[in-house]
Amino acid sequence: GWFIPMNSIKGNEKTGMMSYPNFGGATKALQYPDLDALYAACTEAGVVCKHVVLYRDAYEVVNSTMVHRNIYGNFRQGAKTLNSMLSVIAMELLKFPDQTAACWNFNDGTTVSAVARMLGWDPDGIVWKELWGNLYKPSPMSTKKQTGLM
Repeated sequence: GWFIPMNSIKGNEKTGMMSYPNFGGATKALQYPDLDALYAACTEAGVVCKHVVLYRDAYEVVNSTMVHRNIYGNFRQGAKTLNSMLSVIAMELLKFPDQTAACWNFNDGTTVSAVARMLGWDPDGIVWKELWGNLYKPSPMSTKKQTGLM
């Protein structure tokens, strides 16, 4: 079979990174992938579609979005948006259990080889290693830093 990733590691101006939330601006909290529409289109086209859930530690998400990149105007707005997105993701996992191909723990990278193989990449190949090296930059956070975020 063929695997055609819709999010090929880098986003583009039309699809973004297919993140929750996706894109920026004042309506950021309302912009995220619509799996209902995606799976309806797949059914109409007669193709099998599945998704991979990439998840991160909550402290890492807060640090990345609210400290390093300052995406949200304030902590409350960021926390509410991220909490809403978590609810959307949870509902989609419950709604589409047969279309969930894998869950990928970004923080420890333990499932990356299996996901890479599933998407048609050779996890031992030089191309994947270069892409993964550019993408995966964990920064384990100390308990002191986690406490400081809150």
